[in-house]
Amino acid sequence: MDERQNLLTRIEATDRELAKAKAVLDGIGLGAGASSWYSEDLLKLQRELRDRQDRLDDLGKDVKSCQDLKPSWEALAVLRGDCEPLFAESLAMALGPLVRGSGLDSGLGEIADALVRDLNRATLNSWSQNTLLAEAEYVGEMNRVIRLRFPVTSVWDLPLVAHEYGHLVGFELERQGKHDALLKASAGDYRMRAWLHEHWADTFATFALGPAFACTCLLTRLDPSGDPNRGFPSHPSDAMRAHAILSVLRTMSQAAGPIGSMTDIIGYLDQFWSSATQSTGRGAGPDASHRARIDGWLTVFLSLLGTRQLRDSRYAGWRNVGETRNRLFDPNSLEATEPDRTKEGIADVVNAAWLARIEQVPTDQDDRRLSERAIRACRSLALEPREDRRMR
Repeated sequence: MDERQNLLTRIEATDRELAKAKAVLDGIGLGAGASSWYSEDLLKLQRELRDRQDRLDDLGKDVKSCQDLKPSWEALAVLRGDCEPLFAESLAMALGPLVRGSGLDSGLGEIADALVRDLNRATLNSWSQNTLLAEAEYVGEMNRVIRLRFPVTSVWDLPLVAHEYGHLVGFELERQGKHDALLKASAGDYRMRAWLHEHWADTFATFALGPAFACTCLLTRLDPSGDPNRGFPSHPSDAMRAHAILSVLRTMSQAAGPIGSMTDIIGYLDQFWSSATQSTGRGAGPDASHRARIDGWLTVFLSLLGTRQLRDSRYAGWRNVGETRNRLFDPNSLEATEPDRTKEGIADVVNAAWLARIEQVPTDQDDRRLSERAIRACRSLALEPREDRRMR
């Protein structure tokens, strides 16, 4: 097989993969019950697959007629890179209804949808998709589909959806040129650009959900044993993220005044994280240069969150969270209590559940029961007609 034939064979193989992905999506059918809720995403993905097939067809014609194959090899590499996310999207879209219908998302999918819709009404007001289960939390810029990591097992996973929605808000801000200065400053370093995106999403999620997001990150997800100054190609170090999240929470607490102060929960989280990092020998945290860069970014982020476009997304329910905790999560009562729809939203229930978990220090069995009670309360709010629910 000569080089030209080898290149054509690879083009044909990619075309077969696209055809297979498209056939899977075509087989779902827009009227197929559970899948109808994402019909717009399905149609868009099908168009994208057809576009890649057309580009492959044009590339195949060029290969047959051109003398220099180098540009064609480069074009195929680019096309392959463009196709990989489409294959992942296609798999997620195909499995989404099956996962929802079988209950593998523990009923958290519909709650996540409702929470994101609440956030969306306070910000972009243009998100119409639903969440899907996947191998990791992720949001695609192309189809704007938010994924929850499989397996989702408890209400403690729920706040992470706000981080993924924060990425969508970030994409829109970039489109509007709101992040231009920061993006230009990091343009020479792909890692810094990726870190900026992650810190923005953490900042938005903290701003929108308050302590609940911070608790999920610091108590269940971030690793205190990692190198605080190293980070990864796509993410800053967990210690950098913890520094940023706690800084945002402190700023919110100061702005809320005495009534809405978060001092106690911030102190708890700060002490927990400090003790955990000390015990692993990582107690120093990010060095001064990293902290200075993060603090500079946070100043810009918080300024953007104070604009008319985004300020309504700020979580302001902490002042009443103790009342919600006492009513919904009384450890002496096993009866399921309905949330007060005139005062409470999903964000309030999740914050109250976290407060109860911290104050009650439950056993593993109690922890599961607490999560189940929170999920029931959140599902009740999720089933409320969308037009009647407001961002709390």
